[in-house]
Amino acid sequence: MSRGDEIADQALADILELEAQVAQGEIDEERARRMRRHYVSVAAEAMASPDDARSPGPRSPAGRAPRPWTLAYVLAATVALVAGIIVLPASIVERPEGGAVTGIEPMAEAPGDAPAVDPAAVDDEQLEQVVAENPGVIGMRLALADRYVAAGDHGAAMRHYVEAVRLRPDDPQVRTRLAWLLLTIGQTGPALENADRALALSPGSPDAAWVRANVLIDGLGDVPGGVGVLEGLLARPDLTPDIRSQVEDLRRRALTDGEGGR
Repeated sequence: MSRGDEIADQALADILELEAQVAQGEIDEERARRMRRHYVSVAAEAMASPDDARSPGPRSPAGRAPRPWTLAYVLAATVALVAGIIVLPASIVERPEGGAVTGIEPMAEAPGDAPAVDPAAVDDEQLEQVVAENPGVIGMRLALADRYVAAGDHGAAMRHYVEAVRLRPDDPQVRTRLAWLLLTIGQTGPALENADRALALSPGSPDAAWVRANVLIDGLGDVPGGVGVLEGLLARPDLTPDIRSQVEDLRRRALTDGEGGR
């Protein structure tokens, strides 16, 4: 991991700790706003700086990128697919055509009711205005962040994701995407904590279960635990054939790699 990666990862960890302190009443919102702006700036600058030592690929602890999760979903009244992992270059994770940066898309409705606007039909400035006028529409904010990630504007994307976490700290979809982000940047412990939190908030969430399986397998090397989660997913009757195939592929790969490592 390069020095820039370390700085960006630490800034993200500082943001998460700050939000926890705000939630517990340890820091007032005015001070938190200044600190949040500083941490976002530090992380964005670190990720934007050229670094020859920066690894071009994923940095999951097991040396593999988390597997994609392609659930069919349309954000209410939009054609945008909601994204979760906001602060990383698009090259870090596999991105299905037309899909979210994380490779995971929720089965359930996105948090907040989306205004009747098609993000694909407006430019970034216009979509920023829509988000500013509808700050509680988290799905639209995440769709905008997805666009920024695709364009490589990680600072702007991070700003919106951090705001989504601040506005909806107990939303399982936001927590799921946060867990995926943390796994991708190698913060396995917090990734598992957030995946578990998402499942506590929404026990039936296939997205949170999928992320938890990836954390266990690729982050912690807990193949039996991860495979157990995947088998729980395979027992669901509502998985489409494509989704079931992805889950089976990850299960097969985990078992094969596990046998090879013995």
